[in-house]
Amino acid sequence: MLSFPWLKQQGEAAVEAQGKAYMFVLRDLPYWSALRAVELWRLGEAGVDERGIPYAYGRPPASADLRRIAKSEKYAFDHLATVPRRILAAEPRIAFSEEHRAKMQERFASLKLNLLSSRA
Repeated sequence: MLSFPWLKQQGEAAVEAQGKAYMFVLRDLPYWSALRAVELWRLGEAGVDERGIPYAYGRPPASADLRRIAKSEKYAFDHLATVPRRILAAEPRIAFSEEHRAKMQERFASLKLNLLSSRA
């Protein structure tokens, strides 16, 4: 925060207040997404705001802007992680023998006949 000349002029109290605001708006997001948002801001690669206007990187980000960037990073990661998570959660396919399959078809046919005959 102190690397921004604009904020240095505001004094230590302003830096502390801004830091608390950041901590408040980022409290429910993963630590890594907040770090990535700060990194993108410092690199000037955080993109555009909700109106499509590029961010002004010469000043510290507004707390809402930092939150928006951090959430965007989290959503991007969650999207990429969807496929591996689905693969890890998959259950192995159960393969039945032909003998077992024939036996189950026979039982089903018998059950079907019993149900149809009880209706009549």
